[in-house]
Amino acid sequence: MPQNFFTHLLCLMALITLCASAFAQPIEVPPKAPPPEAFTACHEQQAGSVCSFKTADGSINGLCMSIRGWELHCTPPHRIAPEKTPPKPDQSGATAP
Repeated sequence: MPQNFFTHLLCLMALITLCASAFAQPIEVPPKAPPPEAFTACHEQQAGSVCSFKTADGSINGLCMSIRGWELHCTPPHRIAPEKTPPKPDQSGATAP
């Protein structure tokens, strides 16, 4: 009899833990601000201009973009959302809509 009680208790605890984790909200970490060099690289540039800057980890190449509410700064390609990417030129040299 006591073994059956502990089995039920263990199942109940597992169920409570599972339910609690299902309703847990993910913790949102605010995005890290770009380094000052990223802003300097796009000073007096237009959005979509090619840019680069140096960091302690090496050179960063990207495009001047204003994303996440920050002013124009050099943004690496992996940080640019697909809908923010400037249109690519087609074979004739004209830009696609």
